[in-house]
Amino acid sequence: MFLLRVGIVAALIIVVLPANEQRQAQLYDRAAATVHWTMTFCDRNGPTCVQAGELWGTFMSKAKFGARMAYDLAIKYSDDTDGRLSPVFL
Repeated sequence: MFLLRVGIVAALIIVVLPANEQRQAQLYDRAAATVHWTMTFCDRNGPTCVQAGELWGTFMSKAKFGARMAYDLAIKYSDDTDGRLSPVFL
C-alpha cells in the first residue's frame, strides 16, 4: 500500500513538471534559488537561528524525557509471564 501511495505521488509530481525546455530551465533556476535562500537563512538571520536552536534543544530534551517515561511505565506495568501489557494499558 505504501509503494502505491509513493507511486501515485511521484506520478502526480511528474505530470505537473513542464515539458518545454525553456520552462524547465526556469523551474530549475527557481528551485536552485529557493534552495540557496533556504540554506543561507541562518547567515541572514543569526539571532533567529540561535533562538530556534535553543528551542529545538528544549523540545528534544522533553521528547526524550517523555519517551523514557512511557517506556519505563510500560516496562514497570507489563506482565512478564505472557509478554503482554497488563490491563492498566488496555
